[in-house]
Amino acid sequence: MLNTFGLEMSGPWTKDVPLYGGSLNREMLLAHAEEGPEEIPLATRRRWTLTYGDKIEDLFARIGADAGAATEIAPGVPRAELDHVVETEDAMTADDYLLRRTKLHLLLDEVGREAVGTWFAART
Repeated sequence: MLNTFGLEMSGPWTKDVPLYGGSLNREMLLAHAEEGPEEIPLATRRRWTLTYGDKIEDLFARIGADAGAATEIAPGVPRAELDHVVETEDAMTADDYLLRRTKLHLLLDEVGREAVGTWFAART
């Protein structure tokens, strides 16, 4: 197949490739959330499935390796999640995490947003 510039192109290689974290369907993910670490509230585990897809395994593993990772920095925001977004997804700031990646800015009150901001500031 030639493109408009006359260059040879291959077919749509992404057609059957799942998105990052997308190897499980929604039902499977939500069922998996039910089996996650009890230290994390079920509502948070469900949010993780819809935010991180099958990468929730990484979050569960963090908590299994370090019980302190289940500590909430803000309501519904365990340290394991913040560690994950910084180390794996390259989140650089609280706004990057709260506004662009999760939209938690809309759900957390000012105290919660400030707690996340303080956590990010302490990492630099």
